[in-house]
Amino acid sequence: MQSPYENLSHKGANGTVSMVEETTSSSVASSREEEKETTRPRLYSIWDPIQTPNTRTLRSNLGDSSTQARMLQCQRQNPLYRALERFASVSSCKFHASASQSIESHRARIARIAKEKNQAGRQRRALEIQQNKPHNVLGHPISDDSKWQNCDLAKVLITPEKLDSAPLLSPDISPDDQLVLPRYQAFGIGEPEEKLLFERLPQVSVQNTLYQSVAQQGKAKSDKYLEADRPGVIFKEMHKAHMLARLTDLRNTNADGLAFENRRRIIAVFSEPGQPNDSGRPEVQANGILLVALFTMKIRNLWQHLSSARKDKGNLRHLQRLVHRRAKMLKYLKRVDYERWRTCLDRLGLEPEAVEGELNVTV
Repeated sequence: MQSPYENLSHKGANGTVSMVEETTSSSVASSREEEKETTRPRLYSIWDPIQTPNTRTLRSNLGDSSTQARMLQCQRQNPLYRALERFASVSSCKFHASASQSIESHRARIARIAKEKNQAGRQRRALEIQQNKPHNVLGHPISDDSKWQNCDLAKVLITPEKLDSAPLLSPDISPDDQLVLPRYQAFGIGEPEEKLLFERLPQVSVQNTLYQSVAQQGKAKSDKYLEADRPGVIFKEMHKAHMLARLTDLRNTNADGLAFENRRRIIAVFSEPGQPNDSGRPEVQANGILLVALFTMKIRNLWQHLSSARKDKGNLRHLQRLVHRRAKMLKYLKRVDYERWRTCLDRLGLEPEAVEGELNVTV
């Protein structure tokens, strides 16, 4: 049987070319053209999909690894490819903290900076308001106590600091010295009592002692006795007055004695000029509901105590009750007479914001 390839022409002496050789040469040429097409760098347009080393189509279309590397290098040199690759990496890690910042727009950045500035300003203003706000217990801002120092109540009250700053009396006295009285007297001793105890009483005692001695010795020796023993009797009575002054010094009293003296001073100062012991006014109520000034004195004493004893819950509750009772009395006084209410606040060193509204008492 004849082979189908026998009729094909073959290149021989006459120069003919067989069809097998022509087919082989054409296939080789086409493969070379395809290889050139694959190795030639391609310019991608904006509509081309992003080609990455993990793309399945790239591995299937490209041949060896060297060709693939050259292809990737040409792609990465394209600016559009780099921008699209960066966008793809950002979108793939959307939960990363730095990614959202890297793609933040200019308008969003300006809005964020303005928001942070406004928040910082609000916090600063709130802190200034809190610092300048009158304290519910003290009645004035903690940072500024000038109003309290200049009010009438602060000048009337005797504090332990004032007692410590007062001069201390010497234990002994000589005949050439003069009688020195303490700055603050206890037991309710005022100016009339001081004149009676330390001026008139020693003089009367000296005269009584001399007259008794003269009566015992007779009238003949009276003048001689008076001239000789008068300095000794006077020094003896002055020494007694000096010892009495040391005993009546307010330094020797306790907390109850100091509170009694302060109450006496408050009632005397805050009463009417013609009625020094009037306890019927709202400012001065010696019995039952205490006067607003006494409330303020007790409140400040408790506050000073609780500043060093923060765990004293009993006195803290007592302080809260006193603060609310003072506010209640001032509210009544404001309703009765507004001018007296303003005068009372000024004399006590209190701000209206500290005694009105919600009162939070904390240590």
